[in-house]
Amino acid sequence: WQRVTQRLQPGQSLDLDASLLSPYLAGTGETQISLSSRPNLNVPALLEQLDRYPYGCLEQTTSRALPLLYFNEVTQNWGGNQSPLTDIRERVQKAIQRVLSMQKYSGGFGLWDENSAQELWLSAYALDFLTRAKQMRYLLPKSAYQRGLDWLKQSLNDIGYKPDELAFRSYALYVLARAQQAPLGDMRYLHDQ
Repeated sequence: WQRVTQRLQPGQSLDLDASLLSPYLAGTGETQISLSSRPNLNVPALLEQLDRYPYGCLEQTTSRALPLLYFNEVTQNWGGNQSPLTDIRERVQKAIQRVLSMQKYSGGFGLWDENSAQELWLSAYALDFLTRAKQMRYLLPKSAYQRGLDWLKQSLNDIGYKPDELAFRSYALYVLARAQQAPLGDMRYLHDQ
């Protein structure tokens, strides 16, 4: 099976002939053509593949659930029909529970559970997902969510401005801004520097 994509400029034509099937055994090949004003991507299928991540660590649980927040919207905007995933809200809610089961008492998150070492980047990523889910009216325990945001704010005080720390600082401030809890002084300083 072979797939070829090509952009046709206005007024340009494309010739399809038997040479397209020459690599195949005579009588076994088939040619199909699809024209669209946007790239021919199967967005729902791509999102479904993400939904099938095999492991349950913090990164994969979050990466699996985050696109599901937007699954129906993307499917509809891309011109898709009814979503093949009918239990999206339930899947996202279970992912929220799984992510929260990896939250440490401090508010950060471990890779596999609350006893794992705390992960700066993954904690910010998990809180980004939880913030988006909260904004979309998923159920989140207020105390666990706020404890995570408080941990993120404290992490800003504990790190410096080296390149790797600066990247984390930027992401942490972005997540806190989404949650409307970003320290304005830190944001101004980061912007000015």
